Amino acid sequence: MKGLLVERVEKCIQQGKVRQAIRLLRQAVDAGEAPLPCYRKLAELYRMQRQYQQAIWALRQAMRHTTDHAPLRTLLIEVMMESGDWDGAAQECRRWLRESPDHPVPLEHLMDTYWRRMEFQQALELANRLVQLQPTSPHYRLRRARLLDDMGYHAQAVEEYQQLAKDVSAPIEVAFLAQLELERLDQQQLEVLIPLLMEDPAFRLEFMRDPIGAVRQRGFRFSEAGEEMLAYFPEEIRLMSDQTKRYGSYS
Repeated sequence: MKGLLVERVEKCIQQGKVRQAIRLLRQAVDAGEAPLPCYRKLAELYRMQRQYQQAIWALRQAMRHTTDHAPLRTLLIEVMMESGDWDGAAQECRRWLRESPDHPVPLEHLMDTYWRRMEFQQALELANRLVQLQPTSPHYRLRRARLLDDMGYHAQAVEEYQQLAKDVSAPIEVAFLAQLELERLDQQQLEVLIPLLMEDPAFRLEFMRDPIGAVRQRGFRFSEAGEEMLAYFPEEIRLMSDQTKRYGSYS
């Protein structure tokens, strides 16, 4: 865009006159002036106004004026997803993947569309593919762990979170999030485990002998820190039992 047009558009935006900024940009593209940056700015403003179909139109117009489609395609899919057009986003992802089968952007967004629609197995296939393509990427491993968690595959999710929490090469925010997820899963499992111990004498006896083995046998999978905590439970249960026997006859 020419300097004067840029100044006028930005001034309108700063003043909250977004519709006027859009009119200026539409006039510019109609006059054939700087179509690529004008259409991109139009898409941004339409998106800001939640006029998603217009934003999609502007992005498609912008793609006609460049050979570097990847950034615009990324925006196009994001706008489609934001508008709730998950089918359209999935179609755009598949079209992109036919041209570039291993491109991570359409793979990740297609995974998101399956995930959103609770088509978990298809989402997991794409999550595994992303990790295979970029095995050192903590971002994709964290996303796969969360997907496994949503699918109810808690043992696998815990393993994945555990690796991320201990990975010294992972960004600190990824390791921190993984640790938070481990603590959440430990807490959720404790809320199920404690009533089970109180209500099931046979399981309680197994737990007293081998706490970690007993809970794993029942399908629980705690973090390493959680399993260390479980090792102290039999002694706590014994103390509670002794106190119950000692004072149980008193009202």
